[in-house]
Amino acid sequence: MSYIRRLSQVHCEAGGYDVFFAKYDPIGNPGSEHDQDFILDQIYPNPASKTTTIGFTLLDKEKITLKISNLFGKEMKLIMDEVKNPGRYLVEIDVRDLETGIYFNSITSDDEIITREMVVVK
Repeated sequence: MSYIRRLSQVHCEAGGYDVFFAKYDPIGNPGSEHDQDFILDQIYPNPASKTTTIGFTLLDKEKITLKISNLFGKEMKLIMDEVKNPGRYLVEIDVRDLETGIYFNSITSDDEIITREMVVVK
């Protein structure tokens, strides 16, 4: 089994902290079905009226899909669908074309999906 270890925490100007992680295996096993491919941060600002920012950290090179869906699961925006190298990413999203309501931001790799709730207000 592999684990995620926090390496450092750095204060960022947007208010909050950037946290850096590394995957490690204390026994030396080559990978596990429980490995975490990425870490999705909270969305800020939330609620949002013009733009919002999503941060995520990739631990390995991955094909990443980032999308916004409404409460019914309908895809409203495809933000990203590409291969990314390991590292920290901040993605600013324009939400002015979305109606007031609750949405879900989902980030997907080949074998993992994480979703965060986002509120849009006008």
